[in-house]
Amino acid sequence: MLDENQTYKLLKIFRKFRIKYTDLTLDKFLMEICNKTEQELTPDDLTKIEIIVKTENDPWYRKNITPRQREMVLGVYDKYREKYNITLDEFLTKFIQKADINMLTHYDVKLLMYWYKLGKDYWTKDYYVENINFKKFRYIAEVETDDYIYGSQYIIGSSKSMKIFCFKNILFIDYDSKNLDTIMSNIDNDIDSWAIYETYNGYHFYNISRRFNYSNTNTLKYMFKLGADIKHLHFVRSTGFVLRTSKKIGRDEQFVERYVKTVDHNNIDNNILNIIKYKDTLLEH
Repeated sequence: MLDENQTYKLLKIFRKFRIKYTDLTLDKFLMEICNKTEQELTPDDLTKIEIIVKTENDPWYRKNITPRQREMVLGVYDKYREKYNITLDEFLTKFIQKADINMLTHYDVKLLMYWYKLGKDYWTKDYYVENINFKKFRYIAEVETDDYIYGSQYIIGSSKSMKIFCFKNILFIDYDSKNLDTIMSNIDNDIDSWAIYETYNGYHFYNISRRFNYSNTNTLKYMFKLGADIKHLHFVRSTGFVLRTSKKIGRDEQFVERYVKTVDHNNIDNNILNIIKYKDTLLEH
């Protein structure tokens, strides 16, 4: 327990945060900072709180992570360390592109937990051989409607560009496999209807029954359940349901994608289907 003077010090520290974060309670503050209630605090805990306040810029909680958040990160790391024998720096670099836990922000922790809770064991060779840097891409929209954006994607510092079509809420999954029978098994138990297109490396499966929020966790879980790989999920979460309509430079592509068949469960949304068909008219031949 703290004595009267120590309690006064604690409340003085808390009031500074209470002014800024109006929904903050003392119990919430203490649990986030040191994972204890006021009755459980010791003088040593108060000293730690004073040090945190003096050395970290706003520990509650946008700019620097709290001790509790640090424990969350280390807890997730331990699960991967036991399986893959990786260092903490390697773990952070591959998952959040930061090597120092002391540099993490609240957003970094949120992002890590987002992907962890998605349930994908994505510490795989396919994931970390090619670290995706979305900051290198720039987009120019030529046509925009409530349903889609059509335009160009550029890479900063490069002359490379390609035409793209971005569905705002029409889901498609990019499968990098030519074994259609195996891919079809992913949707055996799915009640939605699908339009299937062949690509250079595999197939695109378009959901033609309902619309989806690309950044919603449930959308990504649904795609993951249907066999989408983590790289495709990264692209969807960051850029939406985007595909290129031009052929890839340096590749002998006979087509960008071409229609194969429809899986009809008597719940096709014709508006969605018409937008996909309009996309077909923009494909480079």
